Amino acid sequence: MIRLIKLIYLALLVPIMANAGDTETDIQQQVSDYVLSQIQAEPSDKVEAIANTVDQRLNLAACQQSLILNIKGSGEIRRNTTVDVTCPDTPGWHLFVPVKIRIQKPVVAAATPIAKGTVLSADNLTVTYIDSFLLNGNMTTDMAILIGARSKRELKTNQPIRQDQICVVCRDDTVEIIAEKGGMQIKTSGRALQDGSLHDMIRVQNIRSQRIISAVVSAVGQVKVEM
Repeated sequence: MIRLIKLIYLALLVPIMANAGDTETDIQQQVSDYVLSQIQAEPSDKVEAIANTVDQRLNLAACQQSLILNIKGSGEIRRNTTVDVTCPDTPGWHLFVPVKIRIQKPVVAAATPIAKGTVLSADNLTVTYIDSFLLNGNMTTDMAILIGARSKRELKTNQPIRQDQICVVCRDDTVEIIAEKGGMQIKTSGRALQDGSLHDMIRVQNIRSQRIISAVVSAVGQVKVEM
């Protein structure tokens, strides 16, 4: 009889323990999903929200109502974010769950070691992902605008390429000068007197008139000037 009672007790105890574990796991998953839903990211980004494991020793009861989740503080998503979790049952419970946010963004990088002076092409370029906190405006996500540019220094494999490491227009290159006014365009040839990356203002000499002008680098081998 005593043995039978023990078996019944153990049979009841196992599902209770399993449910407790499921409760903590479910909270962790809900918190991760909630934070992911609050992050504004580009479709090409890789986003992770890793919630801390909820301590099973808290013995939290399964919440019969939907959990109330809020970002602690101002509500701003940071690299380390804390979520306020409340079970509105009576009695309910309340806890804070830390979450680590990781957002990786695609950038153009060297696919192979690139020597100084090498012309960039689809063969020596690739796309890699870096932490968004390391991203700066000097990097690019568009491989097409770098093809035909030249490296100004040696680049390592998978090293993100910064605009200051290349020249889209290099000194002494022959460039196309495009002069624009309204809907009209005038094109002529020039010689670059400086290295320049995209959107840099450089000095260019008009080959026909020998006049030196300032123009903005707009593409590989191309500069623009307003009339």
